[in-house]
Amino acid sequence: MSTEVTSKKYWDDYWGEGEAKFPTYSLTSGLFSSYKLLLDECFDRIRRQTGRTRLSVIDCGCGEGLIMRFIAEQFEDVEVWGIEYSDAIEKARGMGERLNLPFNLVCGDLLKEWDPQFIGKFDAVISFGLIEHFERPNEILSQMAKALTPGGSMITVIPNFEGLFHFFWRLYDRKNYAYHIPVAFDVLGNLHKEIGLENIRTVRLGTPCIPGIHNPTAMWEKILRRIIVNINGRILKKIYPRQEDLSQSYRMVPAVAAFGFKPDND
Repeated sequence: MSTEVTSKKYWDDYWGEGEAKFPTYSLTSGLFSSYKLLLDECFDRIRRQTGRTRLSVIDCGCGEGLIMRFIAEQFEDVEVWGIEYSDAIEKARGMGERLNLPFNLVCGDLLKEWDPQFIGKFDAVISFGLIEHFERPNEILSQMAKALTPGGSMITVIPNFEGLFHFFWRLYDRKNYAYHIPVAFDVLGNLHKEIGLENIRTVRLGTPCIPGIHNPTAMWEKILRRIIVNINGRILKKIYPRQEDLSQSYRMVPAVAAFGFKPDND
């Protein structure tokens, strides 16, 4: 089985204690408007292919639960699940209780076998920023795909490891970059094909931006982060309109995604 370039301790430290690090989202800025386009297309197609109205969705590596919140609030007739092995699962639990959202949480390690009750259970198995932390992402994708029901979709979102976005990220945010293993845009689609999925599509998400510094500590990092925030917010957002459909393909976007479907005859 593929090994992680991070560890449980890394994620426990990353998420920290106390309040959620990322408690909310916005559909008018950042990536969530693009996430909405992506999931709209995938969920609609699953419903057409399977005839099921209510979908079950699991977020693999759900962290504090922000993606779960987003799905629960933005999509109707979706049963929301999350699996997480770090202590952040307690923050996700707290978020669900505080907002009265019906999260179903599983404390588990994706490197280990699924509990039999979850094999073939989910209409959509999603991950946001997960597989690039594994040395062999095809193995973790194959493991996750076991939870897919026939006709269901694997939806995988990762950072953009190409072009100027990747260049700047690697140039000045080396500490954060070191915990990632680059997966190219075309490779991402091929990984989904290799595990037996069909009708695969790869898309770029978001509008052009310069990557920010993950956890600035030095003064130069803090100054550079402030400059980048102003460039992204005051200049680039005015030059490039918000992504309105998945056919728009900008370069230097922060994220890319692939999705494919499990054959019905499995």
